Amino acid sequence: MNFHPDIELLLKYSSGQLAPALSVAISLHHQTCKQCQQRVADLETFGGSALETLPNISVDLSDFDRLLVDLDGLPEEPNDSEFTDLPVANIDKPLIKQLSEQQFSGFKWQRLSYNIWRANVQMQDPVYSVELLKFSPKAKIPQHTHIGKEFTYVLQGTFSDHVAEYRQGDFVTQDKHNNHQPKAGKDGCICLAITDSPIKFTGRFSSLLNWLNR
Repeated sequence: MNFHPDIELLLKYSSGQLAPALSVAISLHHQTCKQCQQRVADLETFGGSALETLPNISVDLSDFDRLLVDLDGLPEEPNDSEFTDLPVANIDKPLIKQLSEQQFSGFKWQRLSYNIWRANVQMQDPVYSVELLKFSPKAKIPQHTHIGKEFTYVLQGTFSDHVAEYRQGDFVTQDKHNNHQPKAGKDGCICLAITDSPIKFTGRFSSLLNWLNR
């Protein structure tokens, strides 16, 4: 793997402060990336050390007892032991399991062109849209840039642009500074794409494509 979440994303991920969609993508990357596993472990150690330096404060034990009673009254959520330690909501762990095991047939795929398919991924995330993109071998995506940010996690296969080749497990961040025309590798590609705004086509037939993409 050559492309990873930056330290700011990993810090928010390790502290449970990241948007649900990004938490899922980084969890997938984190499971298989030794480098990011070490970074998250270091961040968690640093966070624990920082907590130890905080001054002691008095706590009303009656409030704490009421909190425990409230927690006992909550329904238990199913939890896959394989994903117990991930700092993500339990509701999103089945999706992580499904994607990590590459169970793609359960999604409803929509054909965008003769060699590109899309499947919407339903998540409780008010900021980001999430979808799976599947490309046939050597398929080309029209040249485009990004109005906001796009985070791409490569689930299967490879794709490339004028900057690099992105392989299974890579976590790629794109924004308005990136104007590219991705191309799938010889075995095709399946990606998880997370965006906060639509892409903007910049190449041939861009006016028509942007109108269709509204």
